[in-house]
Amino acid sequence: MARPRITLTLPALGLLGLIAGWIVFEDLGAPVPEPMTDAVERPRYRLEGAHWRRYDAHGAPVLEATVESIDYFDDTSMELTGIELMTRGNTGGWQLRAPLGSVPASASRMLLHPQVEITGAPAKQPALRIQTDSLWADWQARTLSTTDPVSATAPDRTIEAVGLQADWDARRLRFLHAIKAHHAPHR
Repeated sequence: MARPRITLTLPALGLLGLIAGWIVFEDLGAPVPEPMTDAVERPRYRLEGAHWRRYDAHGAPVLEATVESIDYFDDTSMELTGIELMTRGNTGGWQLRAPLGSVPASASRMLLHPQVEITGAPAKQPALRIQTDSLWADWQARTLSTTDPVSATAPDRTIEAVGLQADWDARRLRFLHAIKAHHAPHR
């Protein structure tokens, strides 16, 4: 029994070559999907409902924080949500609250934002409530600072300013620029 012979003519071979080339090059021209995210953008760890304490070289607490979540990245930076932070010093401290925060890679400070609320009583002063859009809390320098507008209220006064600097244990507080104070003593 004779086998049927398949004979391809030169034009048929050319047509097959064109089709194969079109298929191969069509795939090469297709957009390559971007990776979902870079490794740096994805957290290495995520902690939820964290309570964080930092101690100085002598074992004394420097700060205490409660956060809803902490995302820790390979470059050692952190992103935080739902932050309540208390500074600890020899004579007192501040209580800070912010919806968001971030710690740059290998840094000793945290940027709190937006709408940070600070409460405390500077040395021999009545309790003070301060609001600002962002605030740096530096646990190595033991300072709080911002260059944003600041609004402060106490029982008998209000202060509007641009920027502030404070020490860690609420002994010193300085409003920096464009300071407007209103004093209304109790009668």
